[in-house]
Amino acid sequence: MVGLSKHQYEAAVEARRALTVAGTAGASSKNMKSLIETGWDGDYVVPNQISSRSLSGPVLLLDNWIGWLTAEDWSTQKNQEIRRFGYDRSLTTNRRLDAAITLAKTSWSELYITQACVLLPRCDSDAIPDAVYRETFAAITKLEIAGRKVIAAGSKGRDLCKADGTIEYSHCRHPSRESVETLRECIEWAMK
Repeated sequence: MVGLSKHQYEAAVEARRALTVAGTAGASSKNMKSLIETGWDGDYVVPNQISSRSLSGPVLLLDNWIGWLTAEDWSTQKNQEIRRFGYDRSLTTNRRLDAAITLAKTSWSELYITQACVLLPRCDSDAIPDAVYRETFAAITKLEIAGRKVIAAGSKGRDLCKADGTIEYSHCRHPSRESVETLRECIEWAMK
């Protein structure tokens, strides 16, 4: 399996840091923010990579991380937990991923989890413009994939992989809506 070098990973992190809301078509009109603007900057492209940053493992591509208002409302305890693990273990999405990863006999650390859009919408339910997805995917996410198999867990990631035409991917619904069994099957396919 093709992988991502440490230098390529660092380049993707720097590309994410260089991406601005003002410089991304449609992002400022939707009141989006960057990880830097919300206090979530770190040596990762997205916080999920605190525990899921395998440079050789398959890519689990989610649509986007979270609304920045949600992140602002997290308690100190939840904030510390997410800064430790990179994800909220109480969310349905992550509980289903935990179960599927366990059933596939692998671990979070053997996957590379990222987002099709690295800018944060105001609220979790806010629609992100397609232009923002395309721009962030081309500038950052495509660098992260680096020839690896992708599990596109959501419609935006699927559409971007399909439009690219060079990415080997499987698709499932977002983990909050997909069965654990289907998620497990996708993870097992990607691990082969």
